[in-house]
Amino acid sequence: MSGGFRPGEAAWETPEKIGAALEHFEGLIPGWRAPAAYGAASVVPAGPARFPVVNAGADHALPAVVLGLVVGRVDETGTYPLSVDRLDRAIATLAPAEAAAMYQHPNIAAWRELRAELAADPRVRAVAVFVADLDDPSSGPHDDELRARLATA
Repeated sequence: MSGGFRPGEAAWETPEKIGAALEHFEGLIPGWRAPAAYGAASVVPAGPARFPVVNAGADHALPAVVLGLVVGRVDETGTYPLSVDRLDRAIATLAPAEAAAMYQHPNIAAWRELRAELAADPRVRAVAVFVADLDDPSSGPHDDELRARLATA
């Protein structure tokens, strides 16, 4: 791909560089399969998960693979703990995509918001939820909440 991805590059300002970064990260996860839906959420004890953004279909493929890379997701439906370190890694990994001004970047904005919640309240935990196929059984209550958000979107 012209204008290809270079690890450590400060900015991916073109669709070609975004596409090259996507291909690069997908190549780092043998067997990677993009999810049908995914999102990152904050969770407080005995409370519902709060998903600032839910993603469905092929939209936002680059954030999906970046989040998958940091939590170890390959192709399955699952709910994964998202530690501060993992969240920081996801934010730093995706940040060069913000140079592509032709795109909105709702996932990185949501991840930064989630990071601020984690810093502000030690009771808050974070999870990443991936639904490989909408016909898959739920991976738990946070998965149920993500799917409910999809149904009302």
